[in-house]
Amino acid sequence: MGGINPMEKEIEYLNKIIEKKPVYKDILTFYQKILKEQRKIKIEEKDISYELDSEEIIKEKLRKGFPLLDRKKIKINFKPAEELAERLIFLFKAKIEIPISELLKKIFFAEDVSNLGNEEKERYLILISKLSLQPLTKAITEKFKKYLDQRGDYLKLWLNGYCPICGSKPNIAEIKGDYGEKYLHCSFCGYEWLHKRLVCPYCGNTDHQTLGYFYTENEEQYRIDVCEKCKHYIKTVDSRKLSEPVNLEIEDWCTIHLDFIATSKGYQKEKSTLLTLWYHNGDTVIPLL
Repeated sequence: MGGINPMEKEIEYLNKIIEKKPVYKDILTFYQKILKEQRKIKIEEKDISYELDSEEIIKEKLRKGFPLLDRKKIKINFKPAEELAERLIFLFKAKIEIPISELLKKIFFAEDVSNLGNEEKERYLILISKLSLQPLTKAITEKFKKYLDQRGDYLKLWLNGYCPICGSKPNIAEIKGDYGEKYLHCSFCGYEWLHKRLVCPYCGNTDHQTLGYFYTENEEQYRIDVCEKCKHYIKTVDSRKLSEPVNLEIEDWCTIHLDFIATSKGYQKEKSTLLTLWYHNGDTVIPLL
């Protein structure tokens, strides 16, 4: 008999969270639908064409702080993302005036999307687009990850708070290992990289007097790291205090209450935050659908 597949494990974990935190039922039930649609998308080798730079150029890029992926050079079949976007738009009950193919390309190629509407709508469309692009961006990341995993010393050259592969900012972090090392998780491509614990990933602040963190009651496995200099925050999972392997994309959805706490204290996050979709009403989190 085969073991439980990854999708079943994810659903099982989300159901455990719902059992512990009934307030998350609507959110995580909705997220399960998103996951199921994402898992239906199959990315083939022919969907992505990209020639890696030479080893010398890659080392030089990392040394000088340039992300490895040059989005202008990559050739992508966006059809799988468009197919997923159609399904997610239906799930979200969203209204999108711009053609889906155009929107996805704008987000992927990091083009200006400020003309999509007001700030709330802009955040909303960015989130839907990133969810639609995830199967593609993960496949791209895997190409680079295999290369970098074989050359572990290369990433010692990378000391930045943005992704070494695509250049995006992190959306969540993890503390793990015997030495409590901190890893950042890319908000766009999902890559994870080592980062110094006492450095703000958003502004590079190293002054320990203006860096801090706080916990919520009975949740010491989760914390909110904050920077008083730039007023940004990042949620951090201490996986050493958890009994199950951590999936940071899922943990981001399971810790939205930490986003509410951080923003209520005056800290901010990137535009793609899940707070775009939810608001807090007393003890209830309600979807803005």
